[in-house]
Amino acid sequence: MEAARFRNIESVDCGGSRVLDDHLQLLTKWPELAGLTLSDTRISNGGLRSLANCPKLKGLSLVNTQIDDDGLEILSHMKGLVWLHLGQTQVTDTGLPLLGRLQHLEYLWVGNTRVTYQALSRLEAQCPNLNPNRPISF
Repeated sequence: MEAARFRNIESVDCGGSRVLDDHLQLLTKWPELAGLTLSDTRISNGGLRSLANCPKLKGLSLVNTQIDDDGLEILSHMKGLVWLHLGQTQVTDTGLPLLGRLQHLEYLWVGNTRVTYQALSRLEAQCPNLNPNRPISF
């Protein structure tokens, strides 16, 4: 199936699938893509580079993936993100300030990560629209 034939797709749920970093390049052929779930996949920081070519992407779920602080650097350039779910990833307080570049970010989930309440509070000061949940565990 040729991805370009489905140019008007706005949302894709690949959660729990066998999708890999290389597969994400296909998503760039869907210019209307606004929401993407990649939870419980083998996606890593390298795969995120392809998502930078999805200009309308507003929501991204990366729960239980291999994303870490290096991935936050890549995500910080996706200026249209409004919600971001990073629970059960390897992100930490060190990388979190990079998300301060996302001025449209409203929702951020970081439960079951190494992000602390203090780091979230500092990020709230950088992102005027942010209303993050509090980490479940520290």
